[in-house]
Amino acid sequence: MEQKSTIRCHLSAIMGDRKMKIVDVMNASGVGRFQVTRLYREEHMEAITLGTCVKIADGLDVSLDELISYTPAKKTVE
Repeated sequence: MEQKSTIRCHLSAIMGDRKMKIVDVMNASGVGRFQVTRLYREEHMEAITLGTCVKIADGLDVSLDELISYTPAKKTVE
Protein backbone atom coordinates (compact mmCIF):
# COMPACT_ATOMS: atom_id res chain seq x y z
CA MET A 1 0.00 0.00 0.00
CA GLU A 2 1.22 3.49 -0.81
CA GLN A 3 0.40 6.72 0.98
CA LYS A 4 -0.26 9.73 -1.20
CA SER A 5 2.22 12.57 -1.42
CA THR A 6 0.99 15.86 -0.03
CA ILE A 7 1.58 19.49 -0.91
CA ARG A 8 0.73 21.97 1.83
CA CYS A 9 0.51 25.74 1.54
CA HIS A 10 1.15 27.89 4.57
CA LEU A 11 -0.24 31.09 3.04
CA SER A 12 -3.19 31.29 5.44
CA ALA A 13 -0.85 31.03 8.45
CA ILE A 14 1.49 33.70 7.03
CA MET A 15 -1.46 35.97 6.30
CA GLY A 16 -2.88 35.40 9.78
CA ASP A 17 0.43 36.22 11.46
CA ARG A 18 0.70 39.43 9.46
CA LYS A 19 -3.03 40.25 9.60
CA MET A 20 -3.14 40.39 5.82
CA LYS A 21 -6.10 40.04 3.48
CA ILE A 22 -6.17 38.37 0.09
CA VAL A 23 -6.07 41.78 -1.60
CA ASP A 24 -2.84 42.57 0.31
CA VAL A 25 -1.22 39.41 -1.09
CA MET A 26 -2.49 40.28 -4.57
CA ASN A 27 -0.95 43.75 -4.37
CA ALA A 28 2.36 42.50 -2.93
CA SER A 29 2.79 39.70 -5.46
CA GLY A 30 0.94 40.70 -8.62
CA VAL A 31 -0.91 37.36 -8.55
CA GLY A 32 -4.66 37.36 -9.23
CA ARG A 33 -7.40 36.74 -6.69
CA PHE A 34 -8.32 33.30 -8.08
CA GLN A 35 -4.81 31.88 -7.61
CA VAL A 36 -4.26 33.52 -4.22
CA THR A 37 -7.59 32.16 -3.00
CA ARG A 38 -6.71 28.67 -4.25
CA LEU A 39 -3.46 28.74 -2.30
CA TYR A 40 -5.15 30.22 0.77
CA ARG A 41 -7.74 27.42 0.77
CA GLU A 42 -5.24 24.76 -0.39
CA GLU A 43 -7.55 23.83 -3.25
CA HIS A 44 -6.25 22.09 -6.38
CA MET A 45 -2.67 22.51 -5.25
CA GLU A 46 -1.43 20.38 -8.14
CA ALA A 47 -2.70 23.01 -10.59
CA ILE A 48 -0.74 25.91 -9.05
CA THR A 49 2.44 26.68 -10.96
CA LEU A 50 5.84 27.09 -9.38
CA GLY A 51 6.00 30.57 -10.92
CA THR A 52 2.88 31.60 -9.00
CA CYS A 53 4.35 30.31 -5.74
CA VAL A 54 7.62 32.14 -6.39
CA LYS A 55 5.79 35.43 -7.08
CA ILE A 56 3.85 35.14 -3.83
CA ALA A 57 6.92 34.13 -1.83
CA ASP A 58 8.88 37.06 -3.27
CA GLY A 59 6.00 39.46 -2.66
CA LEU A 60 5.71 38.38 0.97
CA ASP A 61 9.48 38.20 1.45
CA VAL A 62 9.43 34.56 2.54
CA SER A 63 11.28 31.53 1.20
CA LEU A 64 9.49 28.99 -0.94
CA ASP A 65 10.06 26.54 1.93
CA GLU A 66 8.10 28.81 4.25
CA LEU A 67 5.24 29.10 1.77
CA ILE A 68 4.82 25.49 0.66
CA SER A 69 5.88 22.09 1.89
CA TYR A 70 5.95 18.74 0.15
CA THR A 71 5.80 15.31 1.74
CA PRO A 72 6.61 12.50 -0.68
CA ALA A 73 4.55 9.34 -0.79
CA LYS A 74 5.80 6.54 1.44
CA LYS A 75 5.93 3.13 -0.09
CA THR A 76 5.27 0.26 2.24
CA VAL A 77 6.25 -3.31 1.62
CA GLU A 78 3.52 -5.86 2.07
